[in-house]
Amino acid sequence: MAFPYSYKFTYKHDNSLTIKGDEIIKVLDKLLPAKKNENGEFVFESGLFGLQYSVSVDSVTDRAVIFVIKSKSAVNSILILLLLGAFIPHIGVEGFFVYAVLVFAVIYFLLFSVFSSELSRRIRAVLENFEADSIHECKGENCCPACGYELGEKDLYCPNCGLRVRQNLFTKDLNVNKYRNRRQKFNYIYKKKNEENRG
Repeated sequence: MAFPYSYKFTYKHDNSLTIKGDEIIKVLDKLLPAKKNENGEFVFESGLFGLQYSVSVDSVTDRAVIFVIKSKSAVNSILILLLLGAFIPHIGVEGFFVYAVLVFAVIYFLLFSVFSSELSRRIRAVLENFEADSIHECKGENCCPACGYELGEKDLYCPNCGLRVRQNLFTKDLNVNKYRNRRQKFNYIYKKKNEENRG
């Protein structure tokens, strides 16, 4: 879905954040209070006229996340206003063209600026709360990429923030090298069956 239905918005990271890049997307994917559509996009309802818009990630760097905001309902609302302009008496073709350009430009950027501001506020609230409450110093190698909590060997989800960190359980390979080059004697002990307890 291209222009005018989509709009790119850049969210710049706060330098104080301890999580960067793709890790921020994992945290938002888990903690952002929004439902998702069939395309995996976040769906929000704006406080402005209740218009819906969807959000997806376009690209990620260590300093910023670029989101694509899409809203058919917003653009369709603008088109309705443009059609109403055709019924203004004595406006003429040139007047209608000027009206259409001004209305579209002003309302389009106003609406998508509101969407961007709301999205930025939602993201900042999630990240600030996450930073304040959930960051742990992990000294081992097996740490959650989102909150830094130390993970167990068989954790599918982070016990602290709930982020899915593995697709499947895994097992360690059995180290049999220590049994090679050794001659070990195994004593097998058989318990004699009690003849009296036979049914």
